[in-house]
Amino acid sequence: LMVSGKLRDKMSLIPYGYFDDSKSIFKYAVIGDLHIGSKFFNSEVLDNFSEKVSEFEPDFILDGGDSVDGSASMHKGMWKHQNYIGFFPQLFAYSDIYPKFEAKTYRINGNHDLSFLKYEKIDVGKEIIKLRKDIIHMGDEMSDFFVNNTKIRICHPNSGDYRGPSSKKLNSIIDDYDDTTRPDILHISHYHQMLQSQHLDVWAFLNGTFQDSPAYGNFYELSDLGSWLIKFEQDESGKVVDLVSRFVCL
Repeated sequence: LMVSGKLRDKMSLIPYGYFDDSKSIFKYAVIGDLHIGSKFFNSEVLDNFSEKVSEFEPDFILDGGDSVDGSASMHKGMWKHQNYIGFFPQLFAYSDIYPKFEAKTYRINGNHDLSFLKYEKIDVGKEIIKLRKDIIHMGDEMSDFFVNNTKIRICHPNSGDYRGPSSKKLNSIIDDYDDTTRPDILHISHYHQMLQSQHLDVWAFLNGTFQDSPAYGNFYELSDLGSWLIKFEQDESGKVVDLVSRFVCL
């Protein structure tokens, strides 16, 4: 999969999912790009989103990564934009701040999470599950999540390009999949922008962010604060026959 720059096409071999063949309508929330540890993390947006998630009563939550702001070695002077510096201060802040939802959260590591693996040889995903039993770590950058026979793919490109794909680009990403690899629903984090598109029976989303100001240069001037609540109906094959989405922001 090419989103913007190279994305390592890593798929979890473990079939993570939510299975209940007694129903065909499911609800879930999407979260990601929290950047806890950044001075620009917006707790007000997260609190509002958490409240709406609780009212929505989702079956599960998908987290597209960049839960923490990452190693100060990522960018020159990055530490100046952080109120938690280093792995364990950010990990413990993540554990304390991330909402305690009724439903389980299934997450992947994004490029900021992976910066600690690169520079300090320690894994955010593997450590957070020791502190929070309601969080399941699915791997790095990309994972499929099955809801009965519906395939939801969540990914976080490891790219320095912060310009989000247009609807046309999202459609070309979907075109690159063949019938055996194409998901029914696609969620892309990393770009801090909100977008929804539908192409070849695939519902595609950019996920938004909870980091509200440009931290390094002007990358995030167009940040869309918030994320998605989604309700969908599937047929027996897993095809999504109806989907209703709501982007929750302040």
